[in-house]
Amino acid sequence: MENPHIKDVTFAGNWLVSTEKMGWGREFDGHRVQLDVLPVSVNFIDFFGMSIKEGRNFMPSDDLNPDGTFIMNEQTMLKYPFLKIGDRLSGHAEAPAEIVGIVRDFNFMPLQYGVDPIALYVFGANPWWPLQVVYAKTDGADIAGTFRYIRDAIEEFDPAINGDDIYLEFLDDTIGSMYQKEEKLNSLIAATAALSLLISLIGIFGMISFKTQFRRKEIALRKVHGASVRSILHMLNRYYLIMTCICFAVSVPVSVLIMKTWVKGFAYQAPVPVWIFAASLAAVLAVTLLTVSLQTWKTANDNPVDSLRAE
Repeated sequence: MENPHIKDVTFAGNWLVSTEKMGWGREFDGHRVQLDVLPVSVNFIDFFGMSIKEGRNFMPSDDLNPDGTFIMNEQTMLKYPFLKIGDRLSGHAEAPAEIVGIVRDFNFMPLQYGVDPIALYVFGANPWWPLQVVYAKTDGADIAGTFRYIRDAIEEFDPAINGDDIYLEFLDDTIGSMYQKEEKLNSLIAATAALSLLISLIGIFGMISFKTQFRRKEIALRKVHGASVRSILHMLNRYYLIMTCICFAVSVPVSVLIMKTWVKGFAYQAPVPVWIFAASLAAVLAVTLLTVSLQTWKTANDNPVDSLRAE
């Protein structure tokens, strides 16, 4: 805190956002209480901007309490309605620790998971084990110098520690690393979609080229009988646009089913708005229309006599 670039510091027994917490099973008044526990320092709630729903926040005096102090999240109190502020639940000491407050729910696991019961716990005067994770708020200036200062300060506090061995990372990077699987999958889907689009366009291009050449005589006869270029383009485009709509009608239910199956693994799911499918259909129709028109324009404008003579 002597460094002007460091605005606040707090401590915890584990990462704030992680899939691994300390799980405690306790007996209370004939009931079994099972919840995750995150040991913290007394300023932890204020540091992260959490809010207290009922009761009180941790206070400096809780560091002098040999029995420990609990603050539960809302999910804990909903799952175990027999627990109340002021009750005492077995902590780390022989005597039970008091529940002094309820903190509003916060996400302490990746968004594949919902919010489960968790307790923030201050060990007090007789800590069970050290709070090994340090969180520091910085002003964003001179990041490299601030990191060096943190390493030097820890080395000065404990010369047995090599500052270069200390793991330092920004919180958003730590959380982001939990979604590497999803990011890789997203990249794979994007690459597959781009490849599928390219193959589809090549297929449409080739099919239209073949069909156009195959129907040159038909187009020539229609022109001889007074058909305009516009009507010929309309005839050919209509066929491929109908095919596109049929394919779209088949693909939408399949894609929705695949998406819904995938997001079942997430507790939080973004809605799939209808406009995404409408926009996709409009884009596909536009590409098809453009491809067909460009391919058939030359044939439709050729001299019908030449086409008939070639046939």
